[in-house]
Amino acid sequence: MAWEAAYTLIQSFGTGASMYQINTKEEEDAVYNKLFDLGFAGPGNSPNNHFWLGLKQYNTSELNPNNKVDEGWYWLDGRQLTSELANWNSGEPNDYPTTEEDGGEDYGQFDFGGAAKVWNDMTNIQESGNSWPVFEFNGTTSVVWGEYTNDDKTEFNIFDESSSSISVTPIKTTIYFLEVTINEVICRTEFTVTVNPPPISNAINDLIYCDDSEDGDDTNGFIETVNLEDQSPMILGESQSVNDFTVTYHLTQADADDTTSIGLTSPYTNSVAGGEKIFIRVLNNTTSCINSDNSFNIKINAIPNASPVNTIILCDDSSVGGDTDGFISTFDLTSKTTSILGVQSADDF
Repeated sequence: MAWEAAYTLIQSFGTGASMYQINTKEEEDAVYNKLFDLGFAGPGNSPNNHFWLGLKQYNTSELNPNNKVDEGWYWLDGRQLTSELANWNSGEPNDYPTTEEDGGEDYGQFDFGGAAKVWNDMTNIQESGNSWPVFEFNGTTSVVWGEYTNDDKTEFNIFDESSSSISVTPIKTTIYFLEVTINEVICRTEFTVTVNPPPISNAINDLIYCDDSEDGDDTNGFIETVNLEDQSPMILGESQSVNDFTVTYHLTQADADDTTSIGLTSPYTNSVAGGEKIFIRVLNNTTSCINSDNSFNIKINAIPNASPVNTIILCDDSSVGGDTDGFISTFDLTSKTTSILGVQSADDF
């Protein structure tokens, strides 16, 4: 775009709109660095963009009395270019192809010919010299943040926040809006923050086992046959498919919260004699949301001890039939209970 065309365009935006004018070196650095970060500017020819400044040379006897190529330069707000702000490339300005001021190159630009931040003087119209305009807007600005509270967006809340950013913690999917008003011109945008619900993790009963000898010792409080995955359907319930959710089992809460941990595998051998607490993580395979608030216990009960006892010997009697038929009805089996239990309480066994 030619410089004069860019100037005409920005004038149509009204008060507060202007071509880019530099007020400080810090401002110049900030603008150029942003253009560079966006991939629009940079040294060399990739990208090969140029940018107009709101800087023009006025070749009148009042503004350029010496008729020099480096004098008579003014910003569009009326400020004369000073040596403190001037950032001409080496040999610029030069009113190319001559070195005399002839009114040819009277417009300031930067990043010409891969020269990055430094400036060049250019004619208004030249195919190789036409530049992208950089516009700036000044004026009274107001910011309004809000959120819709119903689906058809007829009801909303306005936040008590007037800065350029806001922090929100929605508990459900919410549509927010931002209105920026500059010199009575309103710019509005909306965006949606999607909040996926956490998976459901249904409580289950503790897993209770009797100690066994699968590990060679039925008194050590360890078993090797705990199948954790058998609990998954109950944890997920009827509303969540095992194809859509992944249930894993962990020894600590931190491990359950760590989505990089794969958890325990079955058949599982408890790591603490007598049992331990198992933490559950349910992962939504689509949203990656987790629920790790659930847990259950593995309990390994000791096998009761049955001490050997003496044989009960009685003489045949006539309580059943005759006293020679080998049958009697007077055996008192409970008389051996105390001996069988030993130190085990009759109240518990």
